[in-house]
This record gives sequence, structure tokens and C-alpha cells, in this order.
Amino acid sequence: MSSEYQQKPIDNQSLLADDSVSRAGRTSTSQYSNYRESSGKRYFFGIAIDKYQHWPQLRNAKRDVRSIAKELKEKFGYHDEDIYLLEDEDANRENIISRLDLYESSVESQDTLIIYFAGHGHLKEGKNDRKEGTGKDVGYWIPVEGKQGTTASYISNSTILEHVSHINSLHTFLIVDACFSGIILKRGETESQVRKSPELIQRPSRWALCSGRHDEAVDDGPDGGHSPFAQGILKKLNSNREEYLFVGDLVREIRKNKIRGQQPDGGPLRQFEEERGGEFAFQNVNFIRKPADEEFWERLQSMPEENTAELTVKRTAASAFCDQFENSVHVPEVI
Repeated sequence: MSSEYQQKPIDNQSLLADDSVSRAGRTSTSQYSNYRESSGKRYFFGIAIDKYQHWPQLRNAKRDVRSIAKELKEKFGYHDEDIYLLEDEDANRENIISRLDLYESSVESQDTLIIYFAGHGHLKEGKNDRKEGTGKDVGYWIPVEGKQGTTASYISNSTILEHVSHINSLHTFLIVDACFSGIILKRGETESQVRKSPELIQRPSRWALCSGRHDEAVDDGPDGGHSPFAQGILKKLNSNREEYLFVGDLVREIRKNKIRGQQPDGGPLRQFEEERGGEFAFQNVNFIRKPADEEFWERLQSMPEENTAELTVKRTAASAFCDQFENSVHVPEVI
């Protein structure tokens, strides 16, 4: 396990302007101004295996997970003590399951948990009807000591989902970068609808994002780099300039990245019927909202005034601006 994240946390919240009130005491008009951020903790559990005992070695699993953890810490308010990594020899079956057990007992109802697995996966094909959607395939994560051909030494998707079902988080988000990872999703039930809303963040959710579909091998990426899947996630996290990055937006963006025959996939885990309707969002703690009068002023300046009707509308808006923000530095300009 890496010790980097056992040091004291960095308080990124100090970089964030007040959520609802500017320095001038003016209320923000952001769509999230009435949304109250959860007081819960943000957990990240990363499992990264390059040096397998009985499987081919990988190149970038540890680099991928460490880079994701770094991005979450620096931009999205994750603290060192809530980031836990199991790497190589420490990422054995017992340690992985024990950590999931710990989350079952320690994660509370306002907390969020991201579980990221980067390593080998295995697909055990069913011998029943192979028609689409009815095959009895079984997917597995391979821990560091997993032996080829011995599924008893693997961790089945059903085991992972069983633990997820007992973790009392507000949001749990599984990210799996492994061959055949998409089998954890029910076929044909991925998320494509754009439905961003602050209310969604307050509802429980269980989502997954996988590097390939149920029957696909996936690429580890060039030596010293990142897997294409991880690279896409890092790019989206790093380029986000909005206050919230919804998981649905991340899933849709990553699903566009079909590389070397692998098709990333993701969406809500439909196995948890009672959890449907919510959506996790990464909160950009470096985002600073504009004061409400500045947002109103920008809209006012952009309003057209090419005819009498438009001038009337703009004058009405200007009057409303002066009434609502009588102490704004822009009032003299309006008058």
C-alpha cells in the first residue's frame, strides 16, 4: 500500500469561495445556489496491480490509479486520510475484501465512495443459451495472487456487488479498468440521457464505468503512460471548469473513446432498484462563483436593443437590477 495518502490532509475547501454569498454579501444566482453540499466524506479506494504473481505483468495500473487519486485530491477535495490504495503484493484477495468490509461498517449515509480497480479481469463463459442477454457469463477481478484457471482465487463481480449493496453511502461509483469489465453492467441498460440537476446529487446512486464491454479485452497503454481508459478519465477531470462534473457527463464522454476495439461503457447499476434516480457529481473545489450582480450585469449588457420592444425589455431589466442590487458598483452605469 502506498503511504503517500496516509499523511495529513490538504484542506482544499479553503480555496472555494462561499457557496451562496459573495464577499459583498450578495447571493449567487448559480443553479446550485440553493443546493446544500453534503457534509459527508469523500472516499477513494484504489486497487492497482502491475506485478502479478501468475498473470502477465501490466505497465500502467499503479500510475493510472495514483494519477486519478492526485487529481481528486488537488481539484475535487479528497483528503489524504480518505484515499486508500492497495498496490501489487498488497492487492491480494484478503486485503481487498477486508477493505470492503471496513467500508460496510464505516461509510455513512452522506458519504461518497469511489472504488477504482486497475488490473486483470477474467470472463467465465456460461454453457447455457448464448443468446444476447441470456448467457450465464461470470466476471471476475484478478487479485495479485490469483492463479490462472482457478476462479476460487479471484473476486467475482457478484462478490463486489454484494459488498456495494451493504455499503451505506449516498453515492458509490465503481470504475473498472480490466478485461471483460463491462459484464458488471446489465446489457442494454447504460445511461445516455442528459439529466443534470442539483437535486440528483441529493438522491442515492450506484453507478459503474468500465473500460470495455462484457466480452472485450482492453489496452494497458504504452510503457510509462496511461491506459486509454484512464487517460480519458484524467483528461475529463482535468479539463472540467464547471462547479460540478456529473458522473453521467463523464460516462458519456468516455463512451465516445472507442480505442483498438474496446468500447468503454457505464451507467447506473440496475441491480440496486431502490437506488435509481440519483447521480454522483465531482465537486470542483477550486470553482469560484461570480457574485449575483455580476452575472445579472453580464446578461443585461448582452440584451439586444435594436427596436422599441427590445429597448423596453432591457429598461425593465435595468430597473430590476437597480432595485435588487442597489449597492452594486454597476448601478451608476445603469442610471
